[in-house]
Amino acid sequence: MKVILNRVPFTIITICLTIIFIAINNVIYYSLTKDTLENRMESQLETLANQIQLSIENSRSASTYLDYAISQKLRSDSIAAQLALDSDVEKVSQEELRKLSSLLGIESITLLKQTKDDIVLYKSSDPKEEGVSTKTWKPWYQAFQQLFDAQKVTVNWGLSLPNFWTGPFEYSSADPAAKKIEKYGYYYDGTTNYIIDPIVSDRLHKEFEDKAGITAILNKTIQQSKEILDITAFNPVTFGTDELKTQNDKGEVSHSTPRPIIYGQNKYASEDDFSLVQKAASTNERISDVKYVNEQKVLKIYMPVSINPTAELTDKTGKPINRYVLTLVSDYSIIQDSLNSQFKKLALEIGIVSAISIFLIAIIIRFLAKARDRAVRFTQTEYIQTIDNMFASILGQRHDLLNHINTIHSMLFLKKYDALKRYVDEMVEEVTDINEIISIGQPAICALIQSKSATAIQRKINFKYDFENIKNFELGIRSVDIVKIMGNLIDNAFYAVMNEAAELQHVTIKGWVEDNLLRITVTNPGTIDELKAFEHGYTTKKGSHGVGLPATKQLVQKYRGTISINKDEPGMVKFEVSISLD
Repeated sequence: MKVILNRVPFTIITICLTIIFIAINNVIYYSLTKDTLENRMESQLETLANQIQLSIENSRSASTYLDYAISQKLRSDSIAAQLALDSDVEKVSQEELRKLSSLLGIESITLLKQTKDDIVLYKSSDPKEEGVSTKTWKPWYQAFQQLFDAQKVTVNWGLSLPNFWTGPFEYSSADPAAKKIEKYGYYYDGTTNYIIDPIVSDRLHKEFEDKAGITAILNKTIQQSKEILDITAFNPVTFGTDELKTQNDKGEVSHSTPRPIIYGQNKYASEDDFSLVQKAASTNERISDVKYVNEQKVLKIYMPVSINPTAELTDKTGKPINRYVLTLVSDYSIIQDSLNSQFKKLALEIGIVSAISIFLIAIIIRFLAKARDRAVRFTQTEYIQTIDNMFASILGQRHDLLNHINTIHSMLFLKKYDALKRYVDEMVEEVTDINEIISIGQPAICALIQSKSATAIQRKINFKYDFENIKNFELGIRSVDIVKIMGNLIDNAFYAVMNEAAELQHVTIKGWVEDNLLRITVTNPGTIDELKAFEHGYTTKKGSHGVGLPATKQLVQKYRGTISINKDEPGMVKFEVSISLD
């Protein structure tokens, strides 16, 4: 009896200590799991942010190229109008301007006359444009003065060409209440006593934005993601300050500077957005923050994005900025739900183990020890696997990130100045090419083809593309993956022909859907060792690591597809890709 009584306290103490140990162990496990899940979500958000960043930059480059093409058309229309009109503004009638606008296929034409202390919209095919003063329009008024002085326009806003200047798409200055978005060109070469101002609507630009623009990309990303609630891009220079607006002589807003929020709507705005955006921009480091917004717990990631300075993104003075901040908002309840589920399981385990411990202390101790070891091993395995996945994701994107950045860089610097005939001919060709690219119907492919077309023009490569039957078809493959596959194959083909004779510098890509398969072919003159082409390390490029084609093959196989090299046509190399759409 004495022995039994002596053992009771020991048993109780042992059970209590065991339960306490299990509780502590599981609290640690819970904490580690929470950190692991948060780190995993942050890693996934960072990966997604990188993909969104590339898509944004590709789309922005394509939009810049489209804007450049429209600007060149405005200049051509101005020269055509100059040839058709009398050089004296007093001898030009409104009817002439109306007929000329219709003939050129533009919204309207306005003639600007310089007075003693002002520059006014003097005559126009649109009566609402006439009699409007521009003296308060900054920096438009300064640009008009420089044109009348036969100088090159030097304001840091818009695009300057010989005897010509144009600003961005904006609301109608003569009729702000109409909310019409138009683009205005201004031409003066000294042979007339007026500036010619052709005006076009934003129809073509809006069609591009609706199908392949940044807003379309962001909306589609949010719709397809279970975790992402909102995506916003901030201008760190103007965010947190009032938007600077120019008013006409009637007090109506006629022009605006770049918006503080560049893309998105910032639906989950918080009080510390300003300080965190400034910190991310100044340190060039990613910042994460868990907070309650709109009565919902969210995880916000602030990621700085460095860009080449462009007139599209500027501060209030018109000086281009070199960085914006991309913010992603994720639903934190995904982490909390997973933690709650695991916590319930742990609580149930503790209760069962404690009950059994009263009757079989020896077995319980051994069981608890094993359970503890399993829990630790599970935690370590899950943590290591998460880290491995994170590094694998980063390494897998490294090659493609460089490829996309090169594409952006080449598009941003695509500027040519040619003779009048070439301006007109190239404009028709460029607008036609843009419409053909938009007609592809798949936003990611549109942006890629636009980028590669610009690269081909720069390298003087004859680049042709042909896509059929994919406009309204759900591809069943992630946009970022199809961009990687096509981008790597096109880059490989460009490199193969860039040092060849002019007649051999041509590359063709074709894509179509057949028998529920997405088929892609990329063809170029040259030779290749088909036995080694997909081996890691095999390359013919100086300074390359030979990862492009192997990575492409890996992606194709990920979707149960095939990739092969067809050399049936002598002197030609054709890559053939087939991917199942199931």
